[in-house]
Amino acid sequence: MVALAGDGGLMMAIHELHTAAAESLPVTTVVFRNEDYAIISDGAERDHGLPPGSYAWGDAPIDFVALAESMGVAATRAATPEEVREAVADAVEADEPRLVEVPTDPAEPQASDYLSGK
Repeated sequence: MVALAGDGGLMMAIHELHTAAAESLPVTTVVFRNEDYAIISDGAERDHGLPPGSYAWGDAPIDFVALAESMGVAATRAATPEEVREAVADAVEADEPRLVEVPTDPAEPQASDYLSGK
């Protein structure tokens, strides 16, 4: 099983990563790190006039590899498309929980932009 999550979404359910470790579930979590609760920031900007990235945490970045490893989950960081392909393939083949952190551009349009037809 492969779970795809943004870093903000994963932070809202980080306990699930710990559960995968505690229960030895072979789940691969791919976390896309843009250092922002982007869907919340987008809504705050759109609906309340707050500046872009209002809920970002670039000044206090989270190391998801270290966080996963602290829970007993093997983890790696993959920055290029080839690194992502290799890291995810290796993780899926493992019979244990794994995490792959993928840095992304904070300025990249978010899912809410695509869903709204922008």
